[in-house]
Amino acid sequence: MAKKKFKPYDAVFVFGYGLDANGQLSELSKLNALAAGYSFAVGRTHTLILSGGTGGHNGAPSVAEQMQTYIRRRFGVRKDTFVIDSGSNETLESFMYLANLMDRHPAQLRLAYIALSAHLNYVREMAQLFDLVHEENPTEDLIASRSQRHRIYLEQRLRDDNVEYQALANRFQSELSWIRSQPDYWIPTLTALEDRFRLAGVLKRGAGIAQYLQENDINPHKMRDRKLRKRINALTRVHPLEQNDKN
Repeated sequence: MAKKKFKPYDAVFVFGYGLDANGQLSELSKLNALAAGYSFAVGRTHTLILSGGTGGHNGAPSVAEQMQTYIRRRFGVRKDTFVIDSGSNETLESFMYLANLMDRHPAQLRLAYIALSAHLNYVREMAQLFDLVHEENPTEDLIASRSQRHRIYLEQRLRDDNVEYQALANRFQSELSWIRSQPDYWIPTLTALEDRFRLAGVLKRGAGIAQYLQENDINPHKMRDRKLRKRINALTRVHPLEQNDKN
């Protein structure tokens, strides 16, 4: 029986994992760029959506821009293959960017996510929250599938004593716990969503937020979009890390 031919994704969404102390791509961002470039090179996708800001590195090109440069140099990919999101520094922001992108181009596109395994639970939960559930391509699987040399390369960079990897995994666990338990961390950011149906859907699906909305006199079922956005925009965002610094 002939092997079924793989149908390429219309686009793959690639998460960036920050810059190093010198404003250059971190090793984990390079891994995702490598996985993305390989996906394109073997025909798994037509478009690469790269997401990642500067993370406070003033003057440095964004993670997304540097991943693009890395992929183009290594794989010879044309510039018009990429969609660049240089404004997102958190997974939450990446999903709001993707939601707006999809709502501006409402065709039923076949997408996939490229993310490290330590990120996938967070990605999966956010995809459900934003109604953007698509296939997942773990970074490690894509790289390891290339060759034995790439498997060794991967093992060297994702060893148990890799401080950068463990710090990133811990950060994802923390951010996911804030999404689940601290509505004042993420709801005040939602006015960045352009589509009113997307916004209403997120407020409906968000776990444990009914009391928070009620306390702030917000009823998404009865308010018109303009008034709803005005109320949400007036909320104060509380970032747990900034709150800890003050304490």
